[in-house]
Amino acid sequence: MTRYQYTRDICVGLAAILIALFFLAVTPFQVTARSDDYGISGRTLPVLVAGALLVLGAYLFFRNLIHIRRALPRAENPGQKHDRRSRFGRAALYMGAIAVYIVGFSFVDYILSSMLMVAFGMWLSGFRNRIAFACIALVMPALIYYVFSVIMEIPLPESVFGI
Repeated sequence: MTRYQYTRDICVGLAAILIALFFLAVTPFQVTARSDDYGISGRTLPVLVAGALLVLGAYLFFRNLIHIRRALPRAENPGQKHDRRSRFGRAALYMGAIAVYIVGFSFVDYILSSMLMVAFGMWLSGFRNRIAFACIALVMPALIYYVFSVIMEIPLPESVFGI
């Protein structure tokens, strides 16, 4: 990995830590603490997810902070040079895709819009293994739908057409 990649991963780890701390701070104010017979409340899942994000973000941050000293010097040849305009364009494209994905809930089903978003995100990230690409794009949204709608009985967004 290059110094740029380590620096990028340090920034991502720091962002994950900050997001996790934010969610841990606001969860008690946003979610009621009513508990059922098993001691599980509405706060359980958000706190578990935020805790996992905190641990994984800290791991990513510190692992890359340690390895950045051993990193190769910055790339100077045009094949590895990172242009700010292309990074900004890619980030803008991701944000636009997320906006279209959110609006897509209103017109198409959650599973279909999620499959399209996962496929587009993987394609934009440069993932090219076709078999894994298709499996992940088809299985992950269905798995998320099953966990939230069937197991946890949390309704997911429906389309305008009731699909």
